[in-house]
Amino acid sequence: MSGVDLEARIRRLEDREEISELVYRYTLAVDGWDPEAKLALFTKDARFEYDDYSSTEGEEAMHKWAHRPREKDEIMIHSIDGQLIEFQDEDHATGVVSAHSERCTPNGPIFTSLRYYDKYRRDDGRWRFVERSIRFWYAMAPSDLSASFCDPLRIRIGVDPRRSASYQGYRPTGEPRRGSLPYDLESHRRVHGSGGSSKSEPVRG
Repeated sequence: MSGVDLEARIRRLEDREEISELVYRYTLAVDGWDPEAKLALFTKDARFEYDDYSSTEGEEAMHKWAHRPREKDEIMIHSIDGQLIEFQDEDHATGVVSAHSERCTPNGPIFTSLRYYDKYRRDDGRWRFVERSIRFWYAMAPSDLSASFCDPLRIRIGVDPRRSASYQGYRPTGEPRRGSLPYDLESHRRVHGSGGSSKSEPVRG
């Protein structure tokens, strides 16, 4: 192995570690009520997508997103289950992050299982998110898990009337609906077709 090859491999390992830390720093910033730390993890032209509910893009919009209000006693706890990183070139990479979260909202606790689909870019010498997209397996109150975990309508997030309808994906009606996962996975569509995509109207039955 040449010195050049060794140097490139070491840099790739360092890049992988920095991106892993970036993902964990995001959880620390979100759970720790630190909007400036969260915003610093994104490029100025970044985009954040919250399932198929809403998206935020651009410096001004991202600043408002990072500083949106939270209730005094609202807590949020994110746990990272695993991460896959793939490099496109020296300065661009993508990632899939599996995670769980627990949050206390004005309507009570919500448990979620989710994936982040990320795009990373080396920006001013640091790896940052250029795009972060959340996709849900489920989101519901822990009291609903026993009865509703095996129901296709696994997104059961209530609405606090004090919140904006667009706040973190709260739907105006609060109707149970399908999450993006597994229906938007290419592997799922190959087996079952595209009819189950979460981007269709909420299923009623």
